[in-house]
Amino acid sequence: MAMKLEVVENGAALASAAAAHFLRLGQDAVASRGVFRVALAGGETPRAAYGRIADAWSGTPEGALAWEKVHLFWGDERMVPPGDPRSNFGMALGALISRVPVPEENVHPIPTDSADPGRAATRYEETLRRAFGLGGPGLGGPTPGAMPRFDLVLLGMGADGHTASLFPGSPALGETSRLVTAARHPETGEPRVTLTLPVLNDAAALIVLVSGESKASTLERGVRGVGRQAGTAPLPIERLNPTTGTLLWLADESAAPWARSARGG
Repeated sequence: MAMKLEVVENGAALASAAAAHFLRLGQDAVASRGVFRVALAGGETPRAAYGRIADAWSGTPEGALAWEKVHLFWGDERMVPPGDPRSNFGMALGALISRVPVPEENVHPIPTDSADPGRAATRYEETLRRAFGLGGPGLGGPTPGAMPRFDLVLLGMGADGHTASLFPGSPALGETSRLVTAARHPETGEPRVTLTLPVLNDAAALIVLVSGESKASTLERGVRGVGRQAGTAPLPIERLNPTTGTLLWLADESAAPWARSARGG
């Protein structure tokens, strides 16, 4: 695994850096494979990045990215309608999708029209298997051990060390055979649907966006692998360990003051 920490000045710089990485990886994927498959994250930091991506397209509509070759997926979702302010899909729709010419058939939201998150997870796994040609029930039979290899997975991180909807102590952390699984917020019990760790770790590129001083100690633990080194149960964020891909921690200075100190700044 190739891991890197990149620290920028503030939230605005973080959004700009995330947008630049997104566009670069997208251009490289389209040039080499003819398609760019990315799993989007929810949250305010990604929202700002999506706005910068859309701005880049509007500034150079013929060159920023070939949107007809981009396929958008989601790392996790709440079981709420798209118009709900908590919807990750709804946020991305307003900040990015409605502002760029990505074909409707290239947008693959997690279904939330069911009251059963387990059923929604099964349906989204079928979506992934079709999109990545992996086979599965009704699709020619599953390919054992096959994972959808995203060109990019964008992630956020909570102060408790969760990422996507993989929370500390959640049974979802132990899922190794499913691509998508149901989960619940540990405090509110809110039902969620999330990609599993094997899918995240099979991505060609993982980018974790982190902003704010409240996350500083957790980010340091994630970057340095404190839980793994101490032999204690690692936080979900510490379980990010790409098999052959890259992991970029992209943070603003308030989230990584310890990194500045380590550099002697």
